[in-house]
Amino acid sequence: MNSEIIQSKLLNTGYLAGVLQLHGNRSFGRTANKKRLLYKCIPDDKELPVFLIPYEMKMDFSKVFKNKYVLFTIDHWNETHPHGLLKETIGDVDDLNCYYEYQLYCKHLHISINDFTNKSRVVLQENTVETIISRMLTLPKYQLEDRRAEYIFSIDPENSRDFDDAFSIQTLDNNETKISIYIANVCLWLEEMELWNSFSTRVSTIYLPDKKRTMLPAALSDVVCSLLENNDRLAFVMDAIIDENGQLKDIQYKNAVIRVKKNFVYEEPKLLKNHNYKQLFEFTADLDKNMKDSHDLVEYWMIYMNSKTGEHMANHKMGIFRSVQYSHSPLHITKLDHHTQQVIRSWNNVIGKYICYAEDADIHHDMLERKYYVQITSPIRRLIDLLNMLLFIKHMGLADLSSSADTFMTKWLAQMDFINKSMKDIRKIQVASDILHRCFHNPDIMNSEYEGVLFDKTIKGDKFKYMVYLKDIKLLTSYTSDENLENYTDRNFNIYLFENEDQSRKKIRLQLQHQKIE
Repeated sequence: MNSEIIQSKLLNTGYLAGVLQLHGNRSFGRTANKKRLLYKCIPDDKELPVFLIPYEMKMDFSKVFKNKYVLFTIDHWNETHPHGLLKETIGDVDDLNCYYEYQLYCKHLHISINDFTNKSRVVLQENTVETIISRMLTLPKYQLEDRRAEYIFSIDPENSRDFDDAFSIQTLDNNETKISIYIANVCLWLEEMELWNSFSTRVSTIYLPDKKRTMLPAALSDVVCSLLENNDRLAFVMDAIIDENGQLKDIQYKNAVIRVKKNFVYEEPKLLKNHNYKQLFEFTADLDKNMKDSHDLVEYWMIYMNSKTGEHMANHKMGIFRSVQYSHSPLHITKLDHHTQQVIRSWNNVIGKYICYAEDADIHHDMLERKYYVQITSPIRRLIDLLNMLLFIKHMGLADLSSSADTFMTKWLAQMDFINKSMKDIRKIQVASDILHRCFHNPDIMNSEYEGVLFDKTIKGDKFKYMVYLKDIKLLTSYTSDENLENYTDRNFNIYLFENEDQSRKKIRLQLQHQKIE
């Protein structure tokens, strides 16, 4: 490998990520001017050689030097080892928060949204949210329906702030029922605030143990777009008219101004006593006999909207579809306990790949047993949902959008490979960081044996890779083995932490106990 190859790896980001070896204070020569010592730096990219980087050690009372996560660039390769220049020091390798940041840099997911944030702030300094919505209600281009009088509620995890979705239920004449699903209308906000050109290349909100990295600026994701109770907000609405036999009679889509009456938490007592929730739950339970709780209810209607909208978009030859192909029947999942089924269904909703509609595209979602399935219900947190909402609004004539919106759409539709890779890397980092966080903060977790369910089997070379859910500790992680096991097999596992000698990598590994759980 030569410097030209290394330079090619720098083109996209302008940096390389690695671990600077300071432990033991072992240096490898000096810079040409003799002012600084050279230390080894091990790149995260295994294809790259070890670098020598000048670093000035800061002495403190402990005199214990820790390896550091760093970003660097190439200086020259005139000797045995290439020489680099320090660009940024992320922090010590024994600091988990620094590890999370480092992993984002390694996967090229540490993307700035400063420009997006600053431009959002300027607009909001000049106008209140209420003022903007009042103005938009007067503009024919948005076709906004005023539905602030309806009783609308949301159900989310505790401490949520980015409320994407909400519901209402209304009994109509002829024993028909209208179920309305309200989704945060991010498209109309980006249009009115003229922010299409400020959107970064961050394709999803990233949830790590230390904090979440939002796709949208916090002012948008947690306030302006979020369907906060007792606040006027913009929504993309699907109204489903269903008869007394559970048959769908009609579906309509609209843009609306709404006012959510209550942001409920899953299974909280106030939710379970709420008349509108109980009415919706009873109605939904008649449609799906497996309905157990509020988690199931939200999942049911999210899948319902995504699949019905997918059918609509496929009929109009547009959309970005979630394709999941399996060689086995998903029916075997029904033998598992209810909570494990929920976890696996949730995981399978984010695997697979995104495919733009084409006549010959295989866009079937095997896990959900849906011919057409798009994601449109989480536009605050996922770019794909935002793009599908934009496509739908544009092609169905629900709003007269600007050329900037068209440019945004065209740009991203051409980058499905980038989106798919980024989403896969985000999933990997989230899963790995979660289990690492739990093992570091509760080491006793590694002293026990746990029952686990294997699923999502894939073949990598001569190995089999699985996802494993350890239900006793509610932990999801990956597992690689030589053994070919069936999906949804139960096995016992032990958890181990591995850290290589230079501390450049931390890995949690499962060890399979070969006795089968009866």
